[in-house]
Amino acid sequence: MEYCLPSRLISASTIGIYSPSGAFSDTHQKIALFENGVERLHELGFNVRESSHCRSSWYHASAHPIDRASDLRELISDPDVDIILPSIGGHVAAQLLPLIDVDSIAASGKAFFGFSDNAILPLVTTAKTGVCTFHTLCDVTFGFGRFVDNNYLMTQENFLQAVKKQSFDLSGNRHWQAMQSGNAIGVILGGNLKGLTSLIGTRWWPDWRGKIMFWESADPLHAVVQHLVHMANAGAFKQLSGMIIGRVSTLKENFYRPEQVIPMDSLLLDVLGLRGAFPIVIEADIGHDVDNVTIPLGATVHLSVGDDITCTIKVT
Repeated sequence: MEYCLPSRLISASTIGIYSPSGAFSDTHQKIALFENGVERLHELGFNVRESSHCRSSWYHASAHPIDRASDLRELISDPDVDIILPSIGGHVAAQLLPLIDVDSIAASGKAFFGFSDNAILPLVTTAKTGVCTFHTLCDVTFGFGRFVDNNYLMTQENFLQAVKKQSFDLSGNRHWQAMQSGNAIGVILGGNLKGLTSLIGTRWWPDWRGKIMFWESADPLHAVVQHLVHMANAGAFKQLSGMIIGRVSTLKENFYRPEQVIPMDSLLLDVLGLRGAFPIVIEADIGHDVDNVTIPLGATVHLSVGDDITCTIKVT
């Protein structure tokens, strides 16, 4: 499969916002952050449009799945919208998978962004169609809503570089650490670890052969271990070219003592049998409550891990 950038990215001026998972309108604090985010997008020079149910709240979701899927179609069909951003994360984005048409998303030429729970929607779109989608701290509430007061300056700069110049820098702030050395070339796919795990056994499970997988998580450490074991048991790691792991040092543990949870290198290299398999980077600038690089899913990545770490990216 050949991967390419969406055609509308090069002249993007209007951002459409929808709520594919949770709601931001259920607390005054989140509403204020969302309004901050919209204001920040205006300050950055973008026009903003909200989908019909963007500000809705329904149980622990923003709206019924049918309405959330309808909102995505609304933004896809809007001739003025160039970029689609989520308003906030949540836990129910997978409900949309049977209700959306990824081919129409790809054909629209719009830049489709995701993060956290809703990152599986762009992931599936890229995996099924070959059109690049994007992963970064892009939700309007906890992403752009906190870009004020010089927060997440690298995230903002990376987003603008991606949108304005179609340029992608995966070097981040060099928190990146080598877990396992080596060199790899492969298409990059990934997202939130819990979301990736939720796709196992479904028709939306990506083909990971030859891919460079990235993942991040906001779960407790013991849950991260569970998800990784599940991924390994599903064969996700068998034919990877490489792995990029987001910031795990910020994750908390709420059940065991932190020192009781197996370290990530021992788990991946020894328990799950990946020692010598492919290069692995950890503590990358990907994740919740940290600065994020912008990753174009579907791009070809050259990953070199040794005394120095280089990660260059090429898209067409």
